[in-house]
Formats: sequence, structure tokens, C-alpha cells
Amino acid sequence: MPAWRLYYDDKSTFDDNDGSWMDAPHVGVLVLATPDVDVGRELDHGQRGEFFAWWPGTSKPWGYDRTGILDYLSAVGWPTTTRLADLSLDDWRQAGVKIGRSVDNAVWSETLARVVADPDFAPKSATATREY
Repeated sequence: MPAWRLYYDDKSTFDDNDGSWMDAPHVGVLVLATPDVDVGRELDHGQRGEFFAWWPGTSKPWGYDRTGILDYLSAVGWPTTTRLADLSLDDWRQAGVKIGRSVDNAVWSETLARVVADPDFAPKSATATREY
């Protein structure tokens, strides 16, 4: 079972068996899946999945909204005055941030169906109280 897996808008995936978090493509992420002992698998996407990064000292990557990613950037050494619009794609890559993408409903539905059916993770058995 992978420790994490990213699902992209071009139907590709990347997980820890393919390389490190830093090796993963950083643009076009739709879903981040991680194993969860309570509910089988946790999925980050949408509001909490505009950006994806690995907070220093934690055991797995997470999805972040705009406020959260600014907090992350500050934690990894970026100036607190950083404006998201001023960052280049290379800046995002160097910071270890994966960037989400909006897609039409058909692409989203197909991707979510692939995520839910992925046999490399335990079936999702419930919604954890920390999920929304």
C-alpha cells in the first residue's frame, strides 16, 4: 500500500513507489489519497486541495487552502510577505508544493471513480469526523 498517491488531471498517478514527494509532478493534482487506520483512506481535494504539501515533521502530506499554504510557506522559510501571485512555477516546485487544478464535472467524476476504486488502498469505510 502506498504511503500517499497523487491523481492528476491527465489521468496519471504518482506515489511514493514512483519516487519522493519532491520528484512528483507539481501541477494538475486533483486528489491526494493517503491510508487511514480509522476509515481506510483519506482523500484531500477541492477546498482543502488547492495546494498539497508535506508539513515539516509530519507523517504524510496534506491538502491546503490559500491561507494554509501561506502558513506552510512561512514554516519552510519563505518570507511572511510572500504573495502567491508572485511565485513562479519553479518556486512552487522548490518549496515542495503541488498545485491543484479545476476541471469540468466529467473529468472530476471519472477521477473520483478511479480514486474510490483504487485497489492499492483499503476501501473507505466511513467519513472521519475531521473530514468534510
